[in-house]
Amino acid sequence: MKKFLTWCCVAAAMSAGMTSCEEPETGYEGTNYIYLESASSSMYDNASLEISVVLTTALDQDLTLTLKTDDTEDIITLEGNPVTIPAGERSGTVTVKSAELSENSMNFRISLDESTVLPENVKWDKDFTFTVNSSAVPDLTDDQLAIIEAYKTATGIDLSKYLGLVEVSTVYTAASIETEIPLDPVTVSGITAITLSEESTADQPVLKMTNNPMGIQDILYSKLKSLTLENPDWTNEDASPDFKTLLDAIEWTSTSTETFTMSLDGIKPKVDKTVEFLDEVTFIDSYGDEVTQTKVPFEFYFSAYEREKEALAAGKIGTAVNPEWYYTATVNPASNLNTDDVSEDTWEVGNYIAPSASISTDKMVFSFSIYNSMDASYDYDYSKVVATYTPNE
Repeated sequence: MKKFLTWCCVAAAMSAGMTSCEEPETGYEGTNYIYLESASSSMYDNASLEISVVLTTALDQDLTLTLKTDDTEDIITLEGNPVTIPAGERSGTVTVKSAELSENSMNFRISLDESTVLPENVKWDKDFTFTVNSSAVPDLTDDQLAIIEAYKTATGIDLSKYLGLVEVSTVYTAASIETEIPLDPVTVSGITAITLSEESTADQPVLKMTNNPMGIQDILYSKLKSLTLENPDWTNEDASPDFKTLLDAIEWTSTSTETFTMSLDGIKPKVDKTVEFLDEVTFIDSYGDEVTQTKVPFEFYFSAYEREKEALAAGKIGTAVNPEWYYTATVNPASNLNTDDVSEDTWEVGNYIAPSASISTDKMVFSFSIYNSMDASYDYDYSKVVATYTPNE
């Protein structure tokens, strides 16, 4: 529960709206919403995920809720369902357990079963969607085993212990949008899937994080939503109509089922036990200029952005709809996340950490900054990330 509350608070710092780390005012008389929250929106098969079932304000009688999933293949089990929130309390817990998957990943939804009758003024907020990823780890080839052995001979470090599903503890320090003052650091525990990259050679092993790189996948998805779907500048009466046109065309809503994943290739453990992980990224910006930036080269996949590209090709959005199409009207993760050079402290506003990384037999640690804002707007500051990986036994 402690981890859930911690993550809840950082999410609240990134986006508007009441969360379970905020107590409603005494005498609250508005709609009493039921909402589901978790420390993560993804999990691996043969594992579990704790979901908190939360009320805006406590009731004076027990509330029993029956939940259901859209699972049709008997993969998902809800333990603790039905869940009861006792009188005078605001939350209960249900645990999601997953059987082994027959494919790489699947999306599921938890909703309120129709058999549940809610008291007056109590309303279901929205369904909870999550992704289950396969925990299967491919066998290493003879060539890969030779690369690992060569690095072990040179350094005494067995890289195979950093392959597969590896535990990561990440300290994430965001900055307040309004004041640019760093917020309290938040520690998030998770798992990253790591493989030996195809870029590896006999002289240089290269690691690839194929899911939840640096432990910040859920944090950055929350940030993406706060910059787009949940952004008042996209929804208030003075906002460009292009934002609404975009969201309508791609049908991205607070209840749509989406997939957001990240990966990171090119991580190079060196013989001196430092780790190279930054790269120069060249792209064309919104003004048509070629820009090169040094940063952690995350790759993103977002299902709603895939629909945006299809809508753009079909002429449903963009200049085909409005010749003056607002250039920030995009849900492309790469246009909103990790948008500036982090090799040096460009903005000098107090929340920067120089990039560095090291590896030993006990841990692999990455420290870096990330800048999340459309076109590196002055309204935002760096976020600091320190990710510590613990080798498998």
